[in-house]
Amino acid sequence: MKNKIPLHHFQWNLEMLKIPYEELYAKKCFVPKVALIDSGIDKYHPELIKKINIEDSFDFSGDDSDILDLTGHGTMVAGVICAEEVIKGCFPNVELIVYKISNDNTYRIKNLINAIVKAIESEVQIINLSLSLPFDKMNQSTIDIICKLFEKANSLNIFITIAAGNQNKKIPPNFTNRFNNVYLIGATDRGGLKSSYSNYGAIDFLVPGGDWRQVEFSLDDPIVTCFPTYLHTMDQLNNNIGISKGYCIGYGTSIATAHCTGIIAFLISDYFDKFKRILKPNELYSILIKLSRLDKSEDSLHGELSFRNAHINNLWRNIF
Repeated sequence: MKNKIPLHHFQWNLEMLKIPYEELYAKKCFVPKVALIDSGIDKYHPELIKKINIEDSFDFSGDDSDILDLTGHGTMVAGVICAEEVIKGCFPNVELIVYKISNDNTYRIKNLINAIVKAIESEVQIINLSLSLPFDKMNQSTIDIICKLFEKANSLNIFITIAAGNQNKKIPPNFTNRFNNVYLIGATDRGGLKSSYSNYGAIDFLVPGGDWRQVEFSLDDPIVTCFPTYLHTMDQLNNNIGISKGYCIGYGTSIATAHCTGIIAFLISDYFDKFKRILKPNELYSILIKLSRLDKSEDSLHGELSFRNAHINNLWRNIF
């Protein structure tokens, strides 16, 4: 082991967001259902095992591996959303319903559509898509199908978070912008600036996603999260910096999207605690805009999400 870096060094994301969940979580409040549409999950991970609804989860990848995560991606996303033991996620009081659609870094649109249909049928509150939509490769028929699903989700007060992608390219206005329950998410670094890789343009919000700069190498920008305990991909790096098995550092708009899902889960839970009903899409959209810090760049439509300059009770007061 070369150096041992304390885990809190890689938890700057929570300081940036300042989600005030501690008091709410202590109340054993409303538990939002989150559909994790991804590469699966380490369903035995000590950070996640108690949060997964195994019965309602499903494998759409067709490889007979159940919902077991063979890449680490889905487990990393889940850790950012709701870890609470060794590390902290955004909001630990969630129920994860896992829909596995892939075993690698690609996925079939058919699997994605089937998973969204299943998530809507399961009456989740949030659908987390820490995967980018191939806007330039989707035909109109596919777009129409997805838009109908987004409309159905909107009518049922289901919110959808989508990763903007990691190619550092400008995204033009697209069909996701029509829906106030669908959020395209870009990433920021430790300084609150757009991450070097993050797509930008017609995306809704920027949220911490970390960075990994090749020119000026630094361990200041990655974010710590969970990783499958049975995979060895991160072993060498973990040994070098002193991170235990079952955890890793990472970055990406997938990580940023998971943070946005955690923020929304907290807001849904806090709103239900106060008003005894589920937030509606137009209501949540108004809150998220109030939480955003719009800069003068062209990186996003509404800027960076954070509770830094907001008091939660003031957010609810006289807003609707």
